Amino acid sequence: MRLLEFEAKEILKKYGIELPGGQVVSAADGFNFTAPVMLKAQVPIGGRGKAGGVIAADSLKQCQDGIKNLLGKKIRGYHVPKLLVEEKLEIDREFFMAITYDTVAKAPIAIFSPQGGVDIEILAASDPGKVRYETFSARHRLPYYRAKEIISETGVTGKRLLALTAILSKLADIFLDYDATVAEINPLALTKEGKLVALDCHLEIDDDALFRHRQLSEIAKDAKRVQPERTASEFERKAMEIDNLDHRGVAGRVIEFDGTMGLIIGGGGASLTAFDAVKAHGG
Repeated sequence: MRLLEFEAKEILKKYGIELPGGQVVSAADGFNFTAPVMLKAQVPIGGRGKAGGVIAADSLKQCQDGIKNLLGKKIRGYHVPKLLVEEKLEIDREFFMAITYDTVAKAPIAIFSPQGGVDIEILAASDPGKVRYETFSARHRLPYYRAKEIISETGVTGKRLLALTAILSKLADIFLDYDATVAEINPLALTKEGKLVALDCHLEIDDDALFRHRQLSEIAKDAKRVQPERTASEFERKAMEIDNLDHRGVAGRVIEFDGTMGLIIGGGGASLTAFDAVKAHGG
């Protein structure tokens, strides 16, 4: 389950990570912010800015027009039902940090770069020395001193090092506490006033762990929360019902294509079992 930006930021706020002032709106006259602001489409995808889903508004009229244009717009296969209106901050510098899972090492991995922004993947490929990776134990979490070492090895020093270390440690706690597969802040902005503020957050929760997080599980059941252009077929809905019979999953995720082709997403032995079942029924 990929959380929408405002949902992910509510979790960041619980852990004391600073955010821009913001408000979720679903109508052009439903906000009480003073321009300049950023208007951000709430859809579960990356690259919203390049797809036209994030725009700046420097006046009340621009804000109202922008909200009208974005609401209901289709962005990479999703309708936009809500926007996050946030104060536009003056940025001095951007950082990147994330926690994800290293499937080779079979351990969580912390990632940090002193350069954040939309092209972080290009930076990682072109100048890998500016991105620091470090695995750690899920059982013992990410110790403060290790988080500090990861950041300091990129050349960050002084009070800024301490402030960034605290945020990276909190992000690792969020990753583990919420059974996440990805917890990313990009960019983490240093404002002209010297504050570190999370401008965007990408947080994905392991679907098989949702039963442990009742509030998120209820959010996931909201049919109006995410509105993809493509709706699930009857076959896919039946597979989903079967898979939900057990919180550990039964059928895996099924995607039906045109014709006689389809895709079933399972892991390890589940995939082998599924193929055996298909063959046993004449497939």
